[in-house]
Amino acid sequence: MFTLEFDERIYSFGKYEALVRVGTTDRLIISLSGVGNVAANQMGFEWRATIRRQSEGATYVIVKDTARSWFNEDDGFSQLVDFIRRLILDQHISDAVAIGLSMGAYGALVLASVLPIDRVIAMSSRACLDERGAFDGRNRSLIQKIAAGPRLSVAGLEKPSTTYVYVFSVDERNDVFHAEIFAANSAGNNTVFLAYHGDHNTGVTMTRSGTLSSTMGTILAGDLSPGTWSKLGFTAVSTDEITAIAAFHRAPRGIDAAGLAEIISHRILPCGAEAMKDLRHLWPHAPVSTGRRIGPNHLRAYLGRGWGGAQATGTWSVGKDHVLQFSIIELSQPTSVRVTLALRALVNNRQERQSILIKQGELIVFEKVVTVED
Repeated sequence: MFTLEFDERIYSFGKYEALVRVGTTDRLIISLSGVGNVAANQMGFEWRATIRRQSEGATYVIVKDTARSWFNEDDGFSQLVDFIRRLILDQHISDAVAIGLSMGAYGALVLASVLPIDRVIAMSSRACLDERGAFDGRNRSLIQKIAAGPRLSVAGLEKPSTTYVYVFSVDERNDVFHAEIFAANSAGNNTVFLAYHGDHNTGVTMTRSGTLSSTMGTILAGDLSPGTWSKLGFTAVSTDEITAIAAFHRAPRGIDAAGLAEIISHRILPCGAEAMKDLRHLWPHAPVSTGRRIGPNHLRAYLGRGWGGAQATGTWSVGKDHVLQFSIIELSQPTSVRVTLALRALVNNRQERQSILIKQGELIVFEKVVTVED
């Protein structure tokens, strides 16, 4: 055990580590960390600073699965569960929430199946690691190492005494397919599905939209009202709507008119150049949503006149005038939208300066002269 500042302590249980601060109220927050930076073998205690700021006297436990086993590693698992169970009893906890993102969301669902948890907030979680989840190739090398694990599925583990909130991006096809599995195995009465536009990493999407602090505050306060979540950029969707979104990802041309009308009416049509190429006639230009990063591989759908061929790092302009065109579709109706462009001017010894002028229609929104010194 290591004692840190803010009365936080770190405990080790085999392949698991838990950062703990004992609070003064009857509330418990359990946060489960994701895989972190696999290449650098780095993993932090996820949401630590945010939870510390917004815990309001609650006890909190932040857990790392250092084996990156999606909480299938048995070394230390039962000791971790026993530790949290004792903490719940000793601190007279009457309200416990487990939250996590990606692998952490999976862990939150695992712990909720063996502990008295009141609410689970599972953001971008896998539903299963076995053959049913073979469509998901992310972190394949890590998943293959736990092929015979004891907890290869969290779909169908719901308990009637716990409220489950599954959060997923309609733009990420793998996350949609996992949500579809959760929906098919859900009892329904104590389950909420919240959809949003953006990346798999819900935290990054919330940071880009400026809603991270308010969303985490809502989660920790236990406010699950649809109106509150709608203001934060999320919308509650039914299991039928999830089925329609998944069908669209599988075959955009194959979805029937009723299904298409349903997801369009709720503004939850997936964004992305590949998914949209067959239905671009529905908007003036290819759609995009707030919180979404368009990388070099997907730029082509948004390029008008004045651009060259796509390259690994982007697309060079050709001539003097260059047009980017897109239609913004959103779950809520924003009063304003910030668009961030990553660009690089071509300046060298032969061309020492370049003028950049960005216009929205006829309105000049940015103007700069870039020189070699810049």
